[in-house]
Amino acid sequence: MERQEKKEFREKMKRRRDEIPVQERKAADEKRNERILSWRRYREAELLLFYVSCRSEADTLYLIQKAMEEGRRVAVPKVEGTEMKFYRITSFSQLCEGYRGILEPDAQTAEAVRWEEYPEEKVLLFVPGCAFDKTGGRMGYGGGFYDRFTEAHPKFYRAAPAFAAQLAEKVPCEAHDKKVQCIITEEEIIEVKEAAEKETIEAGEAIKEDKEAETYGARAEKAMELFLEGYNCTQAVVLAFADYYEESPETLATMVSSFGGGMGRLREVCGAVSGMFFVAGRLYGYSDPKAKERKAELYARIQELAGRFREKNGAIVCRELLGLKEKVSVPVPEERTKEYYKKRPCPRIIGDAAEILDQYISDNPPRKN
Repeated sequence: MERQEKKEFREKMKRRRDEIPVQERKAADEKRNERILSWRRYREAELLLFYVSCRSEADTLYLIQKAMEEGRRVAVPKVEGTEMKFYRITSFSQLCEGYRGILEPDAQTAEAVRWEEYPEEKVLLFVPGCAFDKTGGRMGYGGGFYDRFTEAHPKFYRAAPAFAAQLAEKVPCEAHDKKVQCIITEEEIIEVKEAAEKETIEAGEAIKEDKEAETYGARAEKAMELFLEGYNCTQAVVLAFADYYEESPETLATMVSSFGGGMGRLREVCGAVSGMFFVAGRLYGYSDPKAKERKAELYARIQELAGRFREKNGAIVCRELLGLKEKVSVPVPEERTKEYYKKRPCPRIIGDAAEILDQYISDNPPRKN
C-alpha cells in the first residue's frame, strides 16, 4: 500500500474509534477489562507492560490501577529520543505529561525496568494501535516506537486491547511492522499464535519448493536452512562451512553479523557473496604483507567466485539482485514472514553462493599452511 493510502486508512480507523458513543465505549471497556483480568496470561505474567491510554484508546487506566492494588509489577513507557524506555510505577502520582500529551513516568520518581530480572516468557506487553486484523496485523500511529521495542524484545508476549470496531479484514502492514500475538476486544480474545506458526511453516514450504527447483549439495542445503532459522545471509553461508574454522559457530556468527543485507542493509555487495569471500580468505588467504603472489592469487580466486555467482544471478550487488530502487534500506530487519520469502530470492541466492563455493573448494583443494 502506498504511503498516502496507508495514511488515509489510519485516519479512517482512528475516526471509527473516535466515533464510538461514550456509553458504548464505557461498556466495551468494562467487558474487555473483565476478560483481561481473568485471562490466564495476565494472571501468570510476572511483569505487566502497559501503555497509558489516552483520548479514545482502549482503556488501560483501570487495569493499571487494579494491578497496582494487587501488588503486581507494573511498568509504563516513556519516549526518549526515538526509543521507548519502561519504568516501574506503584502510583499514578509518578506520571506526568510527556510525549504528545500522553502521561509518562517521571524518571526522577520511577525506576527503570531491569530486564534481566524477569524471564522473557513471563513479560506481557500491551500494545496500542489504530487498527488490527485477526492474523495479528497492527497499524500503530506511525512513530514506530512499539515496532522498535519489539525488535529489541521479540520474546515478550504482545497483546492488543481494542474495540471490536477496530478490527479490519486486512491491515496494510510493511516488513518492519510487528504483529501482535493476541487481540482482546469486548467480544472475544483472539489468540493469533497459531496463525504466526502457520505463516512460518508456509514460509518453510516456499523455500522447500524453491530448493527443489535446483539440485543443491549438503552445504548449500545447510546454508538455506540456517537462513530460515533467522541467520542473515552472510552468517548462513559462513556457518555452512564452520568445520573449516577453529572458532565456534557462535564466534563466527558474531564476526560476520554486520555483513548481512549487503553490509548492514546498505544494499551493497550481497551478504551471501561476502560469506563466500570470507570463507575463501580462510582457505586461500595470506597474512604476510609482503606476499604479493599470495595476494594476487587470492584476489584472482575472489574474482572467479564473483564471476561464477554473477553468471548465475546476473549481479553481486544486493539492491540489484533484489530489484530495489532505494540505495540504502532502513536498519531495522524485515520480519521473516511468508510474504517476505515470496518476494525475496534470498534463500536461493544463499544456496547458489554455498554451492558455488563448495564446488570451487572441491576443484581447488586449499594448501596446508
